[in-house]
Amino acid sequence: MKQFKILGMLLLVLLAVVTVVSAATSDYRFDKVEVNSILADASTTVFVERGQSLDVNVFLTGTNNTVDNTRVKVWLGGYEYGDVEAESEIFQVEPTISYVKRLTLNVPDDLESSKTYTLHVQAADEVGSLENTYSVRVKEKRHSLVIQDVMFNPNTLSVEAGNNLFATVRVENTGDKKEENVKVVLSVPELGISVRNYIEELVPREVSGSDEESSGNSGELFLKIPDSAKAGTYDVKVDVEFNNGHDVVSQTYTLKVNAKSQTAPTSSLVTFDTVTKEVEQGKGLTFKLSLEISSIGTII
Repeated sequence: MKQFKILGMLLLVLLAVVTVVSAATSDYRFDKVEVNSILADASTTVFVERGQSLDVNVFLTGTNNTVDNTRVKVWLGGYEYGDVEAESEIFQVEPTISYVKRLTLNVPDDLESSKTYTLHVQAADEVGSLENTYSVRVKEKRHSLVIQDVMFNPNTLSVEAGNNLFATVRVENTGDKKEENVKVVLSVPELGISVRNYIEELVPREVSGSDEESSGNSGELFLKIPDSAKAGTYDVKVDVEFNNGHDVVSQTYTLKVNAKSQTAPTSSLVTFDTVTKEVEQGKGLTFKLSLEISSIGTII
């Protein structure tokens, strides 16, 4: 009886081993993986800057059996705020046939820099999968600013001609160098109006402290919409110039301008109780005056 128990345990172990082995598919193989046109392998670390993209080309070949519902997926581990991943459409793998799947990963601007991350490359079907890993070194750009937020007043971005549009722009330094005299421009090009202000300095996020900030506001900017502006929609541009004017980041919004309200002409009637009176020299007179004003209304 004891021997049967031992035999049963051995069979269970063998079954588990077979299950593990079967999970690693032998129906296709990776021929090579290119990351940003660089051949990736165990000895290679690919460099990329924050805010840029990783173009991953996965070459694989079918080996033994035809496999349906295969998908290639690539992802970057270690991002605090979500997944940095991309995947192909489902496809069929046939023996001796070679395939290439081209995927793009967008490296977030706020990914922690000066670190080496693991890039996972996986091909998987309903039964088995195949996975390789590679190293990616992420650094910040020398000069990089991002527009974090633009706060408009009115926040509906709808304003009547002749009134003002207010905006405050928040900017963050995601680069490696301190930026000084950052110019923030708010404009409506079609109406020929613009206004600008400056942020004195923004230090890199990694070195910001109590006395220095990596993000800041432009202060309140305002544009007076001309009285003559026609009703309609217009582009509102926010431009942030930095690196001594060599670089600029922009965002565009849609502004609705309503025609200026016009008040109809008013009519008035002035009446006196009398128009002539006699008066002795050195004395005064009193007239009773009535003023009546009427208006047709307001014309829009």
